[in-house]
Amino acid sequence: MSDIGKLTSRPVTLSQVFAFFRPVVPVFCRHICLETVYFGIVFVLRLFLLCAFFAGAAGFAFAQDQEEDPFPEWAEFEGEQPAGFELYCEGRFLEAAAELRKYHEGAANIDQWTESLYWLILTELALEDYGSAVIDMNRLERRVPESRRAKDLLYHRGRAYYFLGYYDEAMALFKKYVDRTGEREQLRKSAAYYWIGECLYSVGLRALALDFFILVIEQFPASPKYEAASFRVAMIRQEKIENELLVLLKWREEELFRTEEQRQATAHNPATGDNPKQ
Repeated sequence: MSDIGKLTSRPVTLSQVFAFFRPVVPVFCRHICLETVYFGIVFVLRLFLLCAFFAGAAGFAFAQDQEEDPFPEWAEFEGEQPAGFELYCEGRFLEAAAELRKYHEGAANIDQWTESLYWLILTELALEDYGSAVIDMNRLERRVPESRRAKDLLYHRGRAYYFLGYYDEAMALFKKYVDRTGEREQLRKSAAYYWIGECLYSVGLRALALDFFILVIEQFPASPKYEAASFRVAMIRQEKIENELLVLLKWREEELFRTEEQRQATAHNPATGDNPKQ
């Protein structure tokens, strides 16, 4: 009769129960303790990352919102301001889009046509209508390929491609934009570097993305992307620590169970001369 049968066929004492479960209790306890430590550390790390997220979310959102407004030098006009420009500056983008499109359709000359379409594109980007923005960029570049907004459109097209998920194409545009940006245009250059980092981050190249975010922080402290880049740096570093610790814990768990299996196999191997029942 098996040990279980013996226990169920007559009254059982507490010492017998302990004796029956003694071989499995250490393994079970080690497993439970290891799992508790494993998930406890994971929980603490994720809680820390969540706190870091909320701490930096305000700055990250603020830095992202800066893209709704062009840098000051982008607001220069050679002629009259198109209808809807003031609405755009006030953040009333739906109204601005309607006025700018109306003004654009009735443009009296090529300058009015170009400038009104350019600001309509910025309004569409602010409204997150990236598909329409790309269509209007194509219209502008086909009709006036060498307009004074041509360089700025590289940057804005890169942003639109990023949000549409065309990360490789967006990186190429931002790189071209950086190459065409002068030394006196540091804020524009820093924003392009930031978006290159975002593209790399989105395709999983965290280490390369980290280099660009650090570049923005260290070389362009006045950049409107400084807060967003700082947040990304903290997030990437925290993710790296978490992943390394998870790998270490998983390896430790496997080692403990491998050692226990070897111990049990050795204890029950007749060739060793070790019989646990003797």
